[in-house]
Amino acid sequence: MSITPFLKIPEVSHYWLRNAQVPACLLTGGTRQRFMTESQLEAKGEALVPVDIEVREGRLVSVRSPLSQTDAETDAPTVDVQSGLVWPCFVDMHTHLDKGHIWPRSPNPDGTFEQALETAQRDSKHRWSAEDVYRRAEFGLRCSYAHGTQAVRTHLDAFDEQGEISFGVFRQLRQEWAERIQLQAVCLVTLDY
Repeated sequence: MSITPFLKIPEVSHYWLRNAQVPACLLTGGTRQRFMTESQLEAKGEALVPVDIEVREGRLVSVRSPLSQTDAETDAPTVDVQSGLVWPCFVDMHTHLDKGHIWPRSPNPDGTFEQALETAQRDSKHRWSAEDVYRRAEFGLRCSYAHGTQAVRTHLDAFDEQGEISFGVFRQLRQEWAERIQLQAVCLVTLDY
């Protein structure tokens, strides 16, 4: 099953997203004043602001008022966003890619934090091979990417040989996903370890 995108982005290195809206809080300093009315400015960033966005080589290079279009800008293809919202990508600052997606085989019996730790530890002893950690972590990254995440910071269990397994998988995934998601790992062990 494939997902049909709501916009058809041209396969060129330079284009414009026209008729978009961004939250005013994402516009900085003087940009806010150029785009917003007095009443929008008084709303303290809660307003949506109409903008045109220039994209070159996959990067946003300028944000302009729809009223400021010049003839020089008409050479590049345009995409009408139809007043759709444009947001920056997400950053997931706290996740556990090595623990994800074990519920079907190791559910937490009472929903408590203590039981979650025990269940994950038990599961890791019996099942966390490099192949298993890779499969689950890679699925987590595919889900993150599909929902607009551009960076993930993950805590990885690093006790004994599990640390070598999980960090080995992490290094492989960081290389494979380098063009799509920035990955950072944090060593998760107790202080006494």
